[in-house]
Amino acid sequence: PIEEFFDWKIAREARQTLTSLEKWGSHFYLNVGLRRPHLPYVVPKQYWDWYSDEAIEALEIDTKPRRALSEIFGVGAREFQSYSDVPREGEIPESKRRELLRGYLASMSYADAVIGTVLDTIYTSRLAERTVVLVTSDHGISLGEYGYFGKGTLLPEALHVPLLIALPGATVQQRITAPVGL
Repeated sequence: PIEEFFDWKIAREARQTLTSLEKWGSHFYLNVGLRRPHLPYVVPKQYWDWYSDEAIEALEIDTKPRRALSEIFGVGAREFQSYSDVPREGEIPESKRRELLRGYLASMSYADAVIGTVLDTIYTSRLAERTVVLVTSDHGISLGEYGYFGKGTLLPEALHVPLLIALPGATVQQRITAPVGL
């Protein structure tokens, strides 16, 4: 059951804390850290089922290794290679690459649902009137771009992270594509 997954338990604790803080009525800071979408991609089956093989194949990712990248980073999948079904050397087979991509997307969707439960607690209470919400991540990840899987590069996919900010009473939505410092 979804309630048994670690991040769901974290969200439940956060929701209970928010409910207590609403009654308290003072300023507070609450950090809610999730494990997903980090490896291993273990999430409820329903999130895996959202992504068909056809949808994964439709994603266009340039997987051709670049010579400079292989010389700098040793194109591969160091983090992923700690799993027994990922080759230690050479290219990751196409079927495994699709499975890893599907797992990442499933993990992202699961994390999104978990975050949504916490946001629901805020926005269905008086906390919404006085709570700033910030959502970000510790790193991005390369999922086969240029033949590389992992986070330990300076590739844009590994460097870019979301930064979402919601302010009480804000009515204007903006998307800023310029880099910001965290």
